[in-house]
Amino acid sequence: EEEQKKEIKKLIEDSLYHTILDAILSELTEEDKKTFLTHIVEDNHDKIWKLLNTKIENIDEKIKQAADAVKKELHKDIRESKQK
Repeated sequence: EEEQKKEIKKLIEDSLYHTILDAILSELTEEDKKTFLTHIVEDNHDKIWKLLNTKIENIDEKIKQAADAVKKELHKDIRESKQK
């Protein structure tokens, strides 16, 4: 049971990460995507946020909306699984 909980938590985190990453990348130009990914690899959070705030209007809100969509979908999936 504990192992299953860890696995589910990892799946949720991965889903959230990929959804947010997709939301960000869809807003950037090809050149900005390269710069963004370079900052990701370097683990340079200051440069990441500076780039995102410069290039994407309301990035905080867009990330929040993407996260909320994942959360809503997960809650829906949980409710449906309990009904089975």
